[in-house]
Amino acid sequence: MQNPQEQRQEVLIKRIANSVDRLSVALADLTKQMEQIDQYTENLEYLQSIWRGCEQKMCMNSKVN
Repeated sequence: MQNPQEQRQEVLIKRIANSVDRLSVALADLTKQMEQIDQYTENLEYLQSIWRGCEQKMCMNSKVN
């Protein structure tokens, strides 16, 4: 049988292990969200470049007419 101090230490170790597990899951979720933000940013930059190209073509067409 364990003494009370050993029992407390065991409980604390379990709590710490659970906290580390939760932090690990949260970090994985955050990493995934950051990757999604990076992809969104790349897509937005691509769409902006298409829009700039369209604007340039419209300007050139209006000068020709």
